[in-house]
Amino acid sequence: MPEQPFVRAVLFGANMSYATPIAYKTNLRVMSACGYSFMDFVRVGVPLTLVMWLAFTWLLPQLYGLQFNRDVFHRIGYTGRMIDWSEYAKFFIGLLAIVNPIGIVPVFVGLTRNLTDRERNTVGLRASLTVGIVLIVALLMGDSLLAFFGISLDSFRVAGGILILLMAISMLHGGMSPAKQTTEEAQDAEEKENIAVVPLGMPLLAGPGAVSTIIIYAHRGQGLTHYALLFSIALALAILTWLSLRAAPMIAEKLGRTGLNIVTRIMGLILAAIGVEFMANGIKQLLPGLS
Repeated sequence: MPEQPFVRAVLFGANMSYATPIAYKTNLRVMSACGYSFMDFVRVGVPLTLVMWLAFTWLLPQLYGLQFNRDVFHRIGYTGRMIDWSEYAKFFIGLLAIVNPIGIVPVFVGLTRNLTDRERNTVGLRASLTVGIVLIVALLMGDSLLAFFGISLDSFRVAGGILILLMAISMLHGGMSPAKQTTEEAQDAEEKENIAVVPLGMPLLAGPGAVSTIIIYAHRGQGLTHYALLFSIALALAILTWLSLRAAPMIAEKLGRTGLNIVTRIMGLILAAIGVEFMANGIKQLLPGLS
């Protein structure tokens, strides 16, 4: 592997710089100077940033004869202990199943039925930003929260597994778990004027299940790269949520109630397996005699 400072700087910067406020302001200023609006930046600038990130992290290592794996990050000094790459894919799929932006489409359409398309898109954008912020805060502050209440990670795994399993059972029946929204909360949401943050952003999308999942996965690895990957997954999920809510009327029309229930049940099946795994790992550590 070439040891040029340029390679070290670009590999590190490509994975972290676009998540900083500096990059956000720079991209926004460039597009504003070209006559683009903020919504144009959201529609074009964010995907362009993801494409640039992929080009730097995949194309550049290929040009220098590197492989994009944990050994590269270890040799350039930006990683601690990482989990297997398949675990990151499992985390993304599991978090996607928990948030379930497709399953929330009927609720979103119902709550925004009296709004214009512009107002509906604004609500969807704010709800998606809430999802990203809640997940990132849970990622960064979850360890401190457990330490403050004196909760062990294994106990939290069992509790999180039970919660996720209960949510999965409700999803397998084609319904919404009370852990996300009770009947009283649904009635209250109908009367609220601003629904973007509460109840849409939290708890309907980024609820207790999503928060507990990201805290548990944060403890599976260490180092800057591990947290950067989880950070990227949280951002990607927020973007997917925004795209889903933006296309909510079309999705509801194309899939119909039956199609949405099928998607919800598939997500529930995935979620049930994740919940059982969380519980099994926690119980194994709490009661080592059972293993």
